[in-house]
Amino acid sequence: MKKQKFLHNNLDIVHKTLKHLQSKDLYDMFLAVFIETDRAGHFFWKFHDPLHPMHNSKLTKKFSNVISEYYEKVDKVIEDLIAPLSDDTVIMIFSDHGHGPKKKIFFLNQWLHKNGFLKYNKFLYNFFKIKYPAPFYRFLYKIGAKTGFNILDVPLPRLSKGSHSKDIEPRLFLSWHYLVDWKNTIAYCGSSSEQGLYLNVKGREPSGIVKQDEEYHNIRNKIKNMLLELKD
Repeated sequence: MKKQKFLHNNLDIVHKTLKHLQSKDLYDMFLAVFIETDRAGHFFWKFHDPLHPMHNSKLTKKFSNVISEYYEKVDKVIEDLIAPLSDDTVIMIFSDHGHGPKKKIFFLNQWLHKNGFLKYNKFLYNFFKIKYPAPFYRFLYKIGAKTGFNILDVPLPRLSKGSHSKDIEPRLFLSWHYLVDWKNTIAYCGSSSEQGLYLNVKGREPSGIVKQDEEYHNIRNKIKNMLLELKD
């Protein structure tokens, strides 16, 4: 599978690069990031988790162990990097997040919009309420790449026949910040993955409107209390 080969090739490159940099011995702190452990989860979790909506029992035997095997390979790379270090070297290994089943999603920006904290550009918001054919979004991406107006964050993937192409929501690839009316927006969520909530602060954001005084704290407490009252 191409994605499996991609993961291992990337790790080999990272390993060789780190060994080369490590041999220079010109550092007081050495930091390495293995982003492919994240990719492995995104690519292969559906084979690992039988409850995943895209779980394919026929392919499970072939790909169900990809994640664990890849983690073992990363462990060996780390072991190789640690081996030449002195006993007084401080070593820290940590992860900013893990992987697991995702059965529900809370769209924070939609909640903010519903409660009046986030305003959309009416024209673009109404325009993209309609789900257009996939080639239209690919065309938008090409135009954005040439003009700098990147209405799509990444190109819409091309899926083969018989895949879950009908389940793909092309509007998820939109650069949502183009849809926001920033001059009338009080709060927003940075991205769907981080789920961080920010106030559109005057003097910090390009089109900030929230003053960094009592207003800031009042709005923050109001949003916090409203979120705490939410029930599933």
